[in-house]
Amino acid sequence: MVEPIEDSQRIQLDVKNEEHEGARPETMKRKCQEQQQMETTTQMKQQEAKKTNKMLNEDRQKAAKKPRFVLEKTFDVSLTIAIPSKNVDEKVFDLLVKWLEYRVEMAVLALERGDSFLQLHVQGMVRLKTSSTRILKLEIKEVIGWASNGPVGASVCLKSLHYKGLHTIIALIGYCLKDEGTPHFKFYSKNVTKEQKAEGRPMHNIYRASEYKHKLKLTLANILGRALQFCKYRVKNPLSITFRRCIAEMIRSGQYIPRFRWLTTAKISNLRAKRIWHACTSPKSI
Repeated sequence: MVEPIEDSQRIQLDVKNEEHEGARPETMKRKCQEQQQMETTTQMKQQEAKKTNKMLNEDRQKAAKKPRFVLEKTFDVSLTIAIPSKNVDEKVFDLLVKWLEYRVEMAVLALERGDSFLQLHVQGMVRLKTSSTRILKLEIKEVIGWASNGPVGASVCLKSLHYKGLHTIIALIGYCLKDEGTPHFKFYSKNVTKEQKAEGRPMHNIYRASEYKHKLKLTLANILGRALQFCKYRVKNPLSITFRRCIAEMIRSGQYIPRFRWLTTAKISNLRAKRIWHACTSPKSI
């Protein structure tokens, strides 16, 4: 008679069977392969994590050492800093001078009044290394404190020189010297010779007097206001000059020109039309 197997005995038999099966070579080989694969996967993940961390650390170190403004090539750039209908603070000029001392190869910088609207602004020309004028503009705004909270409407205008007309180095040197001798005038230069300054003054006057597009057009609507501005900032003793003489001085300066429309005004005499035409074409001779 066969005795029934109890539950405890059945469990022991199952365990023995599993141990016996586990002792088979195929099973042991499969388990070893699985374990090796898991270890290999873990090692690869650890290596990838180390590699990623190393790359991140290298990027951080490069970013820390890398200058904010990447230097690539040399630019000759004209510079204008202005605020519509307001004077630019003299501190802007002083901050730029400190920056120019160590940043540029050559420069001229002037605090002057505009030819047309007679507001204090900064005018200059610089030769320096930068990646683009856009990057240079950001750098200048940071230098003068206009990066985030500049005056309303303030502008920093940069243009690469095209070496024609007024947009040459010598002519711009003369342009920056046009207010020389006036009380408000401040000037700075770096690596600019006396000969270049002497050559720039007449060249600027020639181009300024000959280029129609750069002159302020005088009309019946604005002539009184422009004359008052000119007398206030350009004439040493405004009370000693007549209105006609003031207009003549404005035209002679090369900054103003009568509208050619005045030549076609009704009832104008031929002699007067000839004088207006002569004033427009040859301001220095009137």
